[in-house]
Amino acid sequence: MTSVALLGYGTVGSGVLEIIEKNSRSTLQTYDEFINISNVLVRNIEKHQNNKHFKLFTDSYEDILSSNCDIVIEVMGGIHPAYDYIKSALQARKHVITANKDLIAEHGDELIALANKFHVTLNYEASVGGSIPVIRTIKESLAAHPIKSVTGILNGTTNYILSKMYNENLSYDNALKDAQDAGFAESDPSSDVLGFDAARKLAILTYLSMNKVLKVKDILIDGITNLDEKDMIIAKQLGYKIKLISKAINYDHCLHAFVKPVYVRSNSMYGLIDNEYNTVAMDLEDIGEMHFSGKGAGKEPTASAIYGDILDILLNDKKVITPKLKQVKICHYAQGQHDWLVRLYSLNQPINLEKVLKFFNHGNIEIKDFADSHDLSFTITDISENKLFDIIHKLQDLNVISVSKYFMIL
Repeated sequence: MTSVALLGYGTVGSGVLEIIEKNSRSTLQTYDEFINISNVLVRNIEKHQNNKHFKLFTDSYEDILSSNCDIVIEVMGGIHPAYDYIKSALQARKHVITANKDLIAEHGDELIALANKFHVTLNYEASVGGSIPVIRTIKESLAAHPIKSVTGILNGTTNYILSKMYNENLSYDNALKDAQDAGFAESDPSSDVLGFDAARKLAILTYLSMNKVLKVKDILIDGITNLDEKDMIIAKQLGYKIKLISKAINYDHCLHAFVKPVYVRSNSMYGLIDNEYNTVAMDLEDIGEMHFSGKGAGKEPTASAIYGDILDILLNDKKVITPKLKQVKICHYAQGQHDWLVRLYSLNQPINLEKVLKFFNHGNIEIKDFADSHDLSFTITDISENKLFDIIHKLQDLNVISVSKYFMIL
């Protein structure tokens, strides 16, 4: 019998308990092992008086540590006290499974080293991509293949909002409210809509796939809060959609990573991923691109990933292998030439088109919208991000424009 303790009993925690119960017979038949829930740690026991599993509930973490549980599953969220709980569980030689992307992004290398020291497993499949088994695939199936880049739609909340804005012509505020009503966005959605949730997941994927230390502070992060209906209209006219894309690219001399809105072809792999779905693509040497897609958020996908981590421990009962991490130079702009969609605003005076175009003499420009003399939209091809940023900065310094947006076109 394998005994499991749960830290937390919110949406995900209750889902984990349910999926263990639901699959108990098949697990016994397939793995010759019965999974038993020993304890459930909660803040307020009285709140769960009517739960049929009430006898399992405790508000003391010491009850977990002193129990004979084999696996501790952390679904509390946040850095503290989860960090201390996981550390002490590993030191007590208990396997740990977590869905906590914040914790893994911040302290993953330390906790993995601790798991190795005490010869136990630390699994965190549910921390990235929900039901998509991308972490296990990287660690096991793709370990022999260097990965040149990781690209993905890693946040279901923002993808749901952008889908609503695009497909139903909703404003950002109305699309956000729709996402909150549907249960895909928290009452405080800041971590999602500002891009930090996706950045933490990108840091984890980069650490695993490239063996490189990437801190969230080194990722260029731009969320979706500044997008408006005009951005969506332009995208539709050009046959594009706007997606919050996370990407880490391993250049010869540096690593560049970003989370930002990007124009993608409507019929492309990224363009076809809508609502709460996520996707991850990896460019591997000798193999080329591999793609993984599935539901990236919600009770069932996350619980399913955690259950997969339990079965992984039952099958292998192995310690975590610590990759040889490499410190890397960070480049703050994408390298090489790219195509862009640019919007320039002038709040006080009409835009002098001739004056603006003189600055963009390094790329091919095609004006897409100038119906409003204060709002100019155009595409520009074959220009570096560094050069584009310099030109826009000069225009702002000369008071030719007041505000600007520019979107990479993938």
